[in-house]
Amino acid sequence: MDPVFKTELPGWHARIEGERAGQGIHSDGSLGPAIIYSVGLLHEGDRFSLELTAFLADDLTGPARLDARYHRQTALRYVFAKLEGGWTPEQGSLPAVVIPNPAPGYRPPRTPRQPFMNRVLGRRTDG
Repeated sequence: MDPVFKTELPGWHARIEGERAGQGIHSDGSLGPAIIYSVGLLHEGDRFSLELTAFLADDLTGPARLDARYHRQTALRYVFAKLEGGWTPEQGSLPAVVIPNPAPGYRPPRTPRQPFMNRVLGRRTDG
């Protein structure tokens, strides 16, 4: 996780401070697997912390489904959109967000390759 605060709204800074797998409540009341993000906010010297529940969309494509960086960026964009719409941390927690398919032009991160000799010899170094 990137320790640098991300800025997308004048006066507000935010970062993902942690994440964990968990269960969340969908808008229809059912439980489902979720990502629970700990989000840190900074505004004019005041620090706030919140937990944000995120669900992966059912139709999320394979590369985007595996891209934790895309998930984090989407969660932060959601927080900034709510701040821009007038929400403040003093008002309490945010509703869960569903992480949709990325916009056209999305490029998933490259998968690290094995060193050449390990590929030739059939050895794996990724665990």
